[in-house]
Amino acid sequence: MKGKIIILCAVVAILGVIYFVKSQPPAPTKSEGKFLALDFDRVTGLTLTGKGRAISLVKAGDKWRLEKPISYLAEQAMVTNFINELKNMPAGEVISSDEKKYGRFETDEAGGTKVTFLNDKKEVLAEFLVGKSSPDDTLTYIRKKDSKDVVMSAGRLNAFVKRQVDDLRDRTIIDFEPAQLAGLSFTFPDEHFGLALKDKDWQVIKNGKSQPVVNKPAVEALTSLLSKFRTSEFHQKPAEVDFKAPDLTLSLILKDKSERKLQFKSDEKKEKYFVKVDNKEPVFIVFKQPVAGIFNKSQDYLEIKAPTAAPGMMPGAAGPPGGGQIIPMKPGQGPMMKPGSQPGPMMKPGGQPGGPAVGPVPPGANAGPGVIKPGPQRPAQGTKPGPAKPGQAVTSGQVNKKAPEAAKSEQ
Repeated sequence: MKGKIIILCAVVAILGVIYFVKSQPPAPTKSEGKFLALDFDRVTGLTLTGKGRAISLVKAGDKWRLEKPISYLAEQAMVTNFINELKNMPAGEVISSDEKKYGRFETDEAGGTKVTFLNDKKEVLAEFLVGKSSPDDTLTYIRKKDSKDVVMSAGRLNAFVKRQVDDLRDRTIIDFEPAQLAGLSFTFPDEHFGLALKDKDWQVIKNGKSQPVVNKPAVEALTSLLSKFRTSEFHQKPAEVDFKAPDLTLSLILKDKSERKLQFKSDEKKEKYFVKVDNKEPVFIVFKQPVAGIFNKSQDYLEIKAPTAAPGMMPGAAGPPGGGQIIPMKPGQGPMMKPGSQPGPMMKPGGQPGGPAVGPVPPGANAGPGVIKPGPQRPAQGTKPGPAKPGQAVTSGQVNKKAPEAAKSEQ
């Protein structure tokens, strides 16, 4: 009886091993070569379908354009980077050929994004489903439409295929070479003036008078910003923006005599500007802070303003020499610095850092860092006690008799 039990246990163990081995998924199979064996020079069309989107792009000459759902120039770098990534994508490893597991990898019609490459006759050159990415976003699950194999390959395809249509639009507002700019015209509600380039020097033109630009860095920053002017986002309801009374109308005159007109209108929260070019849609949206230099008035180009002293600083002081932050002073106080700031030399009113130090601190004043506040002083051991004179700083010899005891108590 005992022998039969042993034999039965052995049979069960063998059957368990066989079941375990057969139930394991096959090991990933590496493939050689590229994922797509395709002549990409023939690709003139690209569609992205899935998850409620249907986006199509076409190549006209050397430029990609969105065709559906809107007609607009595409962000060229995004499209070309995606195609180049597919050109170099290795064949990868076959993870599964089980159709029931497509959903797990999002390589089915419901969860994946179908990518189709077309030629100039709208014939399909390649079609595949892009699934989810690996946790570190360096690998992508992908399956050719006519294949059962789910492949895991190196690539960040979802950085492109999961984009919405506005993400794929070219974000350029205007684009020109700074050397081509000949002049600008500014129309604010309260001022109209122009900037004109004459003999390589910029002039401010206002009320028929011309004055040389003093603040040349401001002009350089302005032309640099405008020459590669890009939007943050696109307004979804451009017809709702009223440009009848803009905050600024800016006209750019180029050396080829062409002109571009930009209109700026602030949003209700005063955080952004809506921008329209040549009175045409779309309406762009830019944040106010990065474009603040566009709103300089004529006087901003005629002078270079000195840095404004922070509240509580001495007149003429641009900031603490050590780089510390000034704390605004209360009436009767001197300037103080936040803890951790590096103290610098004290200055005379209107003086510059590094100049002669201020003399004795008046009674009642709050001394700055490194200066002893006046008051009764204790004499050193062996000296006659007596108060220090008002304004007198304590010397190294003037220490208290009880200094050793005080030091012990501090320990």
